[in-house]
Amino acid sequence: MTFFKTVDSVPIYFEIRHRRFTEQAEILKLLFSFITLLLFSMSLFAQQADSSAVAPDSLKTEFRQKPKPKPVFVMEPVQYNLAATGDSVQTAVYRYEDNIHIAYNGFADAFRNEALFHVFDFLEMGEPRYVSALHLLPGQTNVYYEGHLQNDPISGLYNTRFLSLDALKSVEASPFQNISGNGFDNVNVKGRLQNPEKPYTRLMFRQGDFGFTDLDIQFARQLNKHTSLQLGGINKLNDINRYHGVIYRTALNWQPTPNIFSRTVYRANREHMYLPSVYPLDRRWHKEERDELFQDLTWYTDSTKQERWHFKAGVSGTKRKNASAADSFKVKYRFLRAEFSVDRNLKTGPLEWLVGLSAWQNRVWGSALSKDFTDSGMEGFLSARMHFLKSVYVQPVLRWNSLYGANAFLTSAVTAGYDGSGVKLNAQYRKERRRPNRSELSFAYAPYFGNRFLKEERMQSLIASAEVLFSPNFKLSAEAGSRNLENEIVFDKPTFRNSAGRAFTYFSAKASWRSAKFRVASGGQISNGTRLLAPPKSAWLSAGWHSVWLKGALIIDAMGSVNLYDRRNNVSFDPLTEHFYRDGTQSDGRLFFSYKLVATVRDAQLYMAMDNPLGSEYQIISGYPELYRRVRFGFNWDLWN
Repeated sequence: MTFFKTVDSVPIYFEIRHRRFTEQAEILKLLFSFITLLLFSMSLFAQQADSSAVAPDSLKTEFRQKPKPKPVFVMEPVQYNLAATGDSVQTAVYRYEDNIHIAYNGFADAFRNEALFHVFDFLEMGEPRYVSALHLLPGQTNVYYEGHLQNDPISGLYNTRFLSLDALKSVEASPFQNISGNGFDNVNVKGRLQNPEKPYTRLMFRQGDFGFTDLDIQFARQLNKHTSLQLGGINKLNDINRYHGVIYRTALNWQPTPNIFSRTVYRANREHMYLPSVYPLDRRWHKEERDELFQDLTWYTDSTKQERWHFKAGVSGTKRKNASAADSFKVKYRFLRAEFSVDRNLKTGPLEWLVGLSAWQNRVWGSALSKDFTDSGMEGFLSARMHFLKSVYVQPVLRWNSLYGANAFLTSAVTAGYDGSGVKLNAQYRKERRRPNRSELSFAYAPYFGNRFLKEERMQSLIASAEVLFSPNFKLSAEAGSRNLENEIVFDKPTFRNSAGRAFTYFSAKASWRSAKFRVASGGQISNGTRLLAPPKSAWLSAGWHSVWLKGALIIDAMGSVNLYDRRNNVSFDPLTEHFYRDGTQSDGRLFFSYKLVATVRDAQLYMAMDNPLGSEYQIISGYPELYRRVRFGFNWDLWN
């Protein structure tokens, strides 16, 4: 078996067999507990439902209706869509309402059935997880939280373990971009807001995966008709990897008048992992602490809320440590980021204008950098959207990016679209750039070093899409694109360099159908080009079943998905420089399964989710194989205050 490694010339075969035996015992134990709890809940609430059938009307009303909270006076903050199509529903990879259908409930798992994005997963609890656009590296894809950039200015990466789907309203990603000032494709994450129509206090508990425990508590309260408070926390533990992660989040929403909305968000993340002697990096440590404080203020200048000012400010910082006993390195990084931006939209006749200006500063230092650095810059953008015949629009975008001590540059895009009755057509041409990050320029830890003469990466993209709604329950969509990347920065040990250009084309399609009891979706992509990072062919199929029992006292949901991947080029990761690189090898194609069973009893959900139930051996990043099936049991409980 090629995935078996050795430690001091001793095979770890017996350790893997022990973990497989432990895995089977854990599955049986958790399955028995899950079935016992499910049967108890069914009998309990079935009795309540039967008793309510013969009770007086007053008792039935009291049992079946939740007490309604006071009317809220909160509107959403302005988060103009990063996709140029302007349709947040069309570009949503995930919505909170879809949480029950996500098999494993990890942020990166929401991208499994998105053919135009792929996940960089080490397949080990506590290791970072990244997402990127098709055939791009994670550092080339920007992640935003409510419009605030999350990518680390040192490595250019963002660990998606810092995000929990239970705390998010939506995740939006699209090949059609309004283009950021520095980088290529974007992913925009929106946190949940208090909504009086849905439960807004939530408990979540999950257990499985060889000693993994996850407890999530969310709380929200309307303090008065102008102010609401949201609190949340997640505590994650894994015994084997000595993994401990926490996510704390706070949001204060304030609306003093119908036209002014303020949202203040604080997020704290802590990740600590010790990888035992199983993988190539013998006894590896990873520790990261991240704090963020964001402030958004929206001021609508007209009663129809068509024109407004939008102000954003933020401060964030990270402390990170990577160490390996086998490779004898120990590095520490720190960064502090400050940002401020203002944008204004207005209408003049048939034109919708959006103009903005932002300023930012990054302070970075660490034991693997040549010195301490302070990078300051500014960005500006101008967008004009013109409608013709109510269904056709054209939108050019111009962005300006300036970095102190470096050349300023302009990037541009033009998008055209048609939004008719049941048919949507879009096309876009854009030019983008990405500056080298601080690690690529100034790394200094033997035997590797940075390259201060690196040029900016340049990308040209031509993309088209079509979406047809045949009925409210059946939709078909397709996308095609051609992308040309020049001056790509690659990690070529012992330093970084600009490589020759590479180009690729792709075609993707997706079909979805749903009814009262069933939902089915399928899709995939075909790519052609040089040095592809994702499989050149991939396909997926998901299906779900929904059934109501005992007059609504019990609801059963079952869903599963199958993913098929073609043979692909392997990607390796260097933990010292925190960079991915092609290692010149290939992996065979693979077939991947996952499923989830959910029982809903009133406001509580009990579920079992399993990844890789066949126990297939595979790897996404070279040297980090998946050797086991993963199972997780848990419950979600939505409450009212």
